[in-house]
Amino acid sequence: MRIAIVIHEFPPYGGGAATAAAQVAAELVRGGHHVLVVTSSVPGGCEGESEHGYEITRLPTTRRSRLAPRPHELLTYAASCFWRLERHLRKFQAEGVIAFMAVPSGYFAVRAAQRMRIPAVVSLRGSDVPGFSPDRISGLYRAVADRLVRSTLRRADAIAPNSEFLASLATGFCPDVASRMTIVFNGIEPAAIADQPACSDGTSLRLVQVGQLIARKQVQHVIEAIPRLLEANIPVRLTVIGSGPLENELRDLARRLCPADAVEFLGHLSRDRILTTLRCCDLFLSTSKAEGMSNAVLEAMASGLPIIIAPNGSEDIVKAARSGRVLQEVTSVEIAQQVTELYAQPTERRDLGLRGIEFARQHSWTATASSFVELLRATVRFSRSDDVPTDSDVLPNDRSAFSPGN
Repeated sequence: MRIAIVIHEFPPYGGGAATAAAQVAAELVRGGHHVLVVTSSVPGGCEGESEHGYEITRLPTTRRSRLAPRPHELLTYAASCFWRLERHLRKFQAEGVIAFMAVPSGYFAVRAAQRMRIPAVVSLRGSDVPGFSPDRISGLYRAVADRLVRSTLRRADAIAPNSEFLASLATGFCPDVASRMTIVFNGIEPAAIADQPACSDGTSLRLVQVGQLIARKQVQHVIEAIPRLLEANIPVRLTVIGSGPLENELRDLARRLCPADAVEFLGHLSRDRILTTLRCCDLFLSTSKAEGMSNAVLEAMASGLPIIIAPNGSEDIVKAARSGRVLQEVTSVEIAQQVTELYAQPTERRDLGLRGIEFARQHSWTATASSFVELLRATVRFSRSDDVPTDSDVLPNDRSAFSPGN
């Protein structure tokens, strides 16, 4: 099957959606499919055939950073999709489309697929679902985003949230799409699964947190817990992996509150380096306000790390695996208490790590990719041109609205 993946960032620079898209693309190729990834331009981004055998086409944008795109950069990606996406899909002779995130990619991908009479699956990842992160956008922008998402969900042939939490949010927002909703979980590749629980060299209790440094991740509470732990004579060290707009602010907080060697910021790392670092730590923390099925949490479980997690949507997999503890509330006091209790229980930490490894062995990217293919093959397209909806409900018909000068 000739399958196009549409996503606003690729390869995995900034978040979990890009990581998932890269893994799914590689697995589809291994399964004998021809794959095209259509994404945004980015400095240093490669185009052409990847080492895994799929093709990459980059649409022109104003994006200048590999991390967290700015709103105007996403708008230029949307404009490129409006003008160019269908042309690339036709040139590739796509037989199906997988769009990662309902907006911006899903909105344009489902319309192009309808005009081509091919199936489109929209993979919901988290921040593209209204209600997931209410403080991210507001006012008029929220109203416009909600309308775009609702239109995308209603037009998609299949909708694939990556967790029960996202499925419930999506059906609550748009109940009439429930019959086309199928949960497709994230996976983990066998090479990323450890044989034994992770552990440090024993000189200190190494905590690790992975993710973009944005307000939703609430990293500041973990940093504020470090002095409490040190005052309790627990030799602790925090490693923060990731970059983002709050990096300088969090570095300043760590300098004010903690000894010089207590908190290290490693910035954005390659996935191989992340996995290597995880296996040299003792506890993984996820304090985000909201998550889908977090790749970072699953990778930590695969590395054999006990998890301390906020009630953010991803705690369901930690509960299912019995591989960690769920915070009652995200405060420095609660975090310090949970870390203190697990510090005193090395046997429990090892057991939690072993359960995480076992859970990871049951979730593969091969199964994830196969689920997407099954959804594409199960859908039925419109049979007559007059059945195809127009864009007039959301977008103007005049293409000048997306011209470079607007």
